[in-house]
Amino acid sequence: MSSIILKSSDSHPMKEIFEQYFLVLDFSNENYIIELSTFNSNFFSDGYTLINNYALVLNDFKDYANSKQKRVRFIEFIKYSIKHSQISDRIEYFNFKVKDDHILFKQDGEKQDWINMGEFYIDNYKINVCSSYLFFTDLLSEEQFMYYAD
Repeated sequence: MSSIILKSSDSHPMKEIFEQYFLVLDFSNENYIIELSTFNSNFFSDGYTLINNYALVLNDFKDYANSKQKRVRFIEFIKYSIKHSQISDRIEYFNFKVKDDHILFKQDGEKQDWINMGEFYIDNYKINVCSSYLFFTDLLSEEQFMYYAD
């Protein structure tokens, strides 16, 4: 893991940082690299705490790839997770904008302004998080969706 704080401002909760974490695959020398770019200092003291907060979904993703014995896209794992969910995992496709510590979108005709708790990259996705909600932007297709993982 490497860590470099790029910019810090006491007046703004979003802290820019560069940290790398690895999801180690059992069947390959290739690993998934998680690159953390920001965290909201109102919720997390550092980048590790943010990533650790989402460790369950990230480790489930890694376990799914290991079970398939190949690298998989995150969306493949999400669709599998929703189909086999014992609780209420779901996905919704819509456009959103991230502006500093806000995730802005319309839902059922209503403007929404949710807290951006942080941002990281994995598998050609930019992921912004707000509690149990993960907002994905596919960097290859620019498609956006929200995944709720309970």
